[in-house]
Amino acid sequence: MPRIRHIGGIGSILTAGKSGATGDAPDFVDAQTATASSTTALTVNKPGVSVGDILIARIVSSGVSSHIPPDAKWGRIGGYIETSRPSTELFLKIVDGTEDSTFVFSPTVSNTRSIILAAYRPKKALDLQLDQLPLPVYSAASTAFSTVSLTPKRKSRMLVFVGYNNASPNATAPSGTTQRAMASASTSKQYLFDVLAPKGTAISKAGTLSSANQHITEALLF
Repeated sequence: MPRIRHIGGIGSILTAGKSGATGDAPDFVDAQTATASSTTALTVNKPGVSVGDILIARIVSSGVSSHIPPDAKWGRIGGYIETSRPSTELFLKIVDGTEDSTFVFSPTVSNTRSIILAAYRPKKALDLQLDQLPLPVYSAASTAFSTVSLTPKRKSRMLVFVGYNNASPNATAPSGTTQRAMASASTSKQYLFDVLAPKGTAISKAGTLSSANQHITEALLF
Protein backbone atom coordinates (compact mmCIF):
# COMPACT_ATOMS: atom_id res chain seq x y z
CA MET A 1 0.00 0.00 0.00
CA PRO A 2 1.23 3.54 -0.68
CA ARG A 3 2.44 5.45 2.35
CA ILE A 4 1.31 9.01 2.95
CA ARG A 5 3.64 11.23 4.90
CA HIS A 6 3.64 15.01 5.17
CA ILE A 7 6.51 17.22 6.31
CA GLY A 8 6.34 20.99 6.32
CA GLY A 9 3.84 23.78 6.64
CA ILE A 10 2.78 27.17 5.35
CA GLY A 11 4.90 30.04 6.61
CA SER A 12 4.51 33.77 6.86
CA ILE A 13 4.98 34.21 3.10
CA LEU A 14 1.31 33.26 2.66
CA THR A 15 -0.21 35.53 5.29
CA ALA A 16 -1.24 38.02 2.62
CA GLY A 17 -3.60 35.47 1.09
CA LYS A 18 -7.33 35.63 1.69
CA SER A 19 -8.99 32.54 3.09
CA GLY A 20 -11.67 31.24 0.76
CA ALA A 21 -10.55 33.42 -2.13
CA THR A 22 -12.79 33.06 -5.18
CA GLY A 23 -10.44 34.11 -7.95
CA ASP A 24 -9.84 31.89 -10.96
CA ALA A 25 -7.04 29.33 -10.85
CA PRO A 26 -3.49 30.61 -11.50
CA ASP A 27 -2.07 30.26 -15.01
CA PHE A 28 1.14 28.39 -15.78
CA VAL A 29 3.89 30.82 -16.87
CA ASP A 30 7.21 29.02 -17.23
CA ALA A 31 9.44 26.31 -15.74
CA GLN A 32 13.19 25.79 -15.44
CA THR A 33 15.13 22.69 -14.36
CA ALA A 34 18.60 21.80 -13.11
CA THR A 35 20.54 18.85 -11.67
CA ALA A 36 23.55 18.42 -9.38
CA SER A 37 25.52 15.68 -7.67
CA SER A 38 27.59 15.24 -4.52
CA THR A 39 27.55 18.49 -2.52
CA THR A 40 27.31 20.79 -5.54
CA ALA A 41 24.57 23.39 -5.14
CA LEU A 42 21.48 23.29 -7.33
CA THR A 43 21.61 26.43 -9.46
CA VAL A 44 18.48 27.03 -11.52
CA ASN A 45 17.63 29.89 -13.86
CA LYS A 46 14.80 32.24 -12.94
CA PRO A 47 11.72 31.58 -15.08
CA GLY A 48 10.21 34.42 -17.07
CA VAL A 49 8.14 36.01 -14.32
CA SER A 50 6.43 39.21 -13.21
CA VAL A 51 6.00 40.69 -9.75
CA GLY A 52 3.27 38.77 -7.90
CA ASP A 53 3.88 35.44 -9.64
CA ILE A 54 4.14 32.30 -7.50
CA LEU A 55 7.34 30.23 -7.69
CA ILE A 56 7.18 26.55 -6.70
CA ALA A 57 10.51 24.70 -6.35
CA ARG A 58 10.46 20.93 -6.05
CA ILE A 59 13.68 19.00 -5.33
CA VAL A 60 14.07 15.24 -5.67
CA SER A 61 17.14 13.62 -4.07
CA SER A 62 18.49 10.09 -4.40
CA GLY A 63 18.57 9.87 -0.60
CA VAL A 64 17.90 12.28 2.25
CA SER A 65 17.05 15.71 0.88
CA SER A 66 18.10 18.79 2.83
CA HIS A 67 18.67 22.18 1.23
CA ILE A 68 19.08 25.77 2.31
CA PRO A 69 16.93 27.95 0.02
CA PRO A 70 18.38 31.02 -1.72
CA ASP A 71 17.10 33.47 0.92
CA ALA A 72 14.61 33.94 3.74
CA LYS A 73 11.82 34.88 1.33
CA TRP A 74 11.43 31.21 0.39
CA GLY A 75 9.17 29.09 2.59
CA ARG A 76 9.21 25.33 2.81
CA ILE A 77 5.70 24.01 2.28
CA GLY A 78 6.22 20.25 2.17
CA GLY A 79 8.37 17.25 1.41
CA TYR A 80 8.99 13.56 2.01
CA ILE A 81 12.18 12.51 3.78
CA GLU A 82 13.50 8.95 4.17
CA THR A 83 17.07 7.70 4.64
CA SER A 84 16.92 4.76 2.23
CA ARG A 85 14.51 6.10 -0.40
CA PRO A 86 14.20 9.03 -2.76
CA SER A 87 13.24 12.18 -0.86
CA THR A 88 11.62 15.46 -1.82
CA GLU A 89 11.38 19.08 -0.71
CA LEU A 90 8.90 21.76 -1.78
CA PHE A 91 9.53 25.50 -1.47
CA LEU A 92 7.39 28.52 -2.39
CA LYS A 93 8.19 32.17 -3.05
CA ILE A 94 6.23 35.19 -4.28
CA VAL A 95 8.13 37.20 -6.91
CA ASP A 96 8.82 40.73 -5.64
CA GLY A 97 11.17 42.01 -8.35
CA THR A 98 14.38 41.79 -6.29
CA GLU A 99 15.36 38.32 -7.55
CA ASP A 100 18.68 37.51 -9.19
CA SER A 101 18.81 35.77 -12.57
CA THR A 102 19.49 32.42 -10.87
CA PHE A 103 18.47 30.73 -7.63
CA VAL A 104 20.91 28.62 -5.60
CA PHE A 105 19.68 25.82 -3.30
CA SER A 106 22.60 24.66 -1.14
CA PRO A 107 22.62 21.01 0.03
CA THR A 108 23.61 19.88 3.50
CA VAL A 109 23.79 16.21 2.44
CA SER A 110 25.75 14.64 -0.43
CA ASN A 111 23.64 12.93 -3.10
CA THR A 112 22.26 13.33 -6.64
CA ARG A 113 19.44 15.83 -7.04
CA SER A 114 17.11 17.44 -9.57
CA ILE A 115 14.94 20.54 -9.31
CA ILE A 116 11.88 21.83 -11.13
CA LEU A 117 11.19 25.52 -10.62
CA ALA A 118 7.73 26.43 -11.92
CA ALA A 119 6.06 29.84 -12.10
CA TYR A 120 2.31 30.44 -11.93
CA ARG A 121 0.40 33.72 -12.23
CA PRO A 122 -2.60 34.40 -9.96
CA LYS A 123 -5.67 35.96 -11.57
CA LYS A 124 -6.07 38.21 -8.55
CA ALA A 125 -3.37 40.12 -6.69
CA LEU A 126 -2.45 38.37 -3.42
CA ASP A 127 -4.71 35.41 -4.21
CA LEU A 128 -2.23 33.05 -2.56
CA GLN A 129 -4.43 30.85 -0.44
CA LEU A 130 -3.26 27.25 -0.68
CA ASP A 131 -6.38 25.11 -0.48
CA GLN A 132 -4.51 22.17 0.98
CA LEU A 133 -0.98 21.37 2.02
CA PRO A 134 1.10 19.25 -0.40
CA LEU A 135 0.34 15.59 0.29
CA PRO A 136 3.04 13.06 -0.72
CA VAL A 137 2.41 9.39 -1.46
CA TYR A 138 5.31 6.91 -1.43
CA SER A 139 5.05 3.68 -3.42
CA ALA A 140 7.51 0.79 -3.55
CA ALA A 141 8.61 -0.64 -6.91
CA SER A 142 5.60 -0.13 -9.16
CA THR A 143 4.69 1.20 -12.60
CA ALA A 144 1.61 3.03 -11.28
CA PHE A 145 1.63 6.40 -9.55
CA SER A 146 -1.33 8.26 -8.10
CA THR A 147 -2.19 11.24 -5.93
CA VAL A 148 -4.44 11.45 -2.92
CA SER A 149 -7.99 12.70 -3.54
CA LEU A 150 -8.40 16.42 -2.90
CA THR A 151 -11.51 18.61 -2.97
CA PRO A 152 -10.84 22.23 -3.99
CA LYS A 153 -12.54 24.96 -1.96
CA ARG A 154 -12.58 27.13 -5.08
CA LYS A 155 -11.67 26.81 -8.74
CA SER A 156 -8.03 25.75 -8.48
CA ARG A 157 -5.06 24.35 -10.32
CA MET A 158 -3.80 20.93 -9.28
CA LEU A 159 -0.05 20.35 -9.55
CA VAL A 160 1.05 16.71 -9.78
CA PHE A 161 4.71 15.92 -9.14
CA VAL A 162 6.19 12.43 -9.50
CA GLY A 163 9.86 11.67 -8.81
CA TYR A 164 12.18 8.73 -8.32
CA ASN A 165 15.85 7.73 -7.94
CA ASN A 166 16.40 6.28 -11.41
CA ALA A 167 16.82 8.06 -14.73
CA SER A 168 15.39 5.24 -16.84
CA PRO A 169 11.60 5.22 -16.30
CA ASN A 170 9.52 7.70 -18.26
CA ALA A 171 6.22 8.96 -16.85
CA THR A 172 2.98 9.07 -18.79
CA ALA A 173 0.84 12.12 -18.07
CA PRO A 174 -2.26 11.42 -15.97
CA SER A 175 -5.51 11.80 -17.90
CA GLY A 176 -6.44 15.42 -18.55
CA THR A 177 -3.15 16.87 -17.32
CA THR A 178 -0.48 18.81 -19.19
CA GLN A 179 3.22 18.07 -18.74
CA ARG A 180 4.98 21.28 -17.71
CA ALA A 181 8.52 20.10 -16.97
CA MET A 182 10.89 17.15 -16.61
CA ALA A 183 14.29 17.07 -14.89
CA SER A 184 16.62 14.08 -15.04
CA ALA A 185 19.93 13.12 -13.44
CA SER A 186 21.57 9.70 -13.02
CA THR A 187 19.64 8.84 -9.85
CA SER A 188 17.04 11.59 -9.69
CA LYS A 189 14.21 12.14 -12.15
CA GLN A 190 10.94 14.00 -11.83
CA TYR A 191 7.98 15.39 -13.76
CA LEU A 192 5.45 18.17 -13.23
CA PHE A 193 1.93 17.92 -14.62
CA ASP A 194 -1.03 20.20 -13.92
CA VAL A 195 -4.76 20.43 -14.54
CA LEU A 196 -7.64 22.75 -13.66
CA ALA A 197 -9.69 21.53 -10.70
CA PRO A 198 -13.34 22.61 -10.33
CA LYS A 199 -14.59 23.92 -7.00
CA GLY A 200 -16.18 21.35 -4.71
CA THR A 201 -15.40 18.31 -6.86
CA ALA A 202 -13.03 15.65 -5.51
CA ILE A 203 -10.08 15.11 -7.83
CA SER A 204 -7.23 12.60 -7.94
CA LYS A 205 -4.84 11.76 -10.75
CA ALA A 206 -3.01 8.57 -11.74
CA GLY A 207 -0.37 7.82 -14.33
CA THR A 208 2.16 5.13 -15.24
CA LEU A 209 5.93 4.70 -15.39
CA SER A 210 7.57 2.84 -18.27
CA SER A 211 9.28 0.53 -15.76
CA ALA A 212 8.77 -0.24 -12.09
CA ASN A 213 10.57 1.97 -9.59
CA GLN A 214 9.94 3.28 -6.10
CA HIS A 215 8.57 6.79 -6.41
CA ILE A 216 6.99 9.73 -4.62
CA THR A 217 3.89 11.50 -5.94
CA GLU A 218 2.85 14.86 -4.53
CA ALA A 219 -0.34 16.82 -5.20
CA LEU A 220 -0.82 20.52 -4.55
CA LEU A 221 -3.89 22.73 -5.00
CA PHE A 222 -3.78 26.50 -5.22
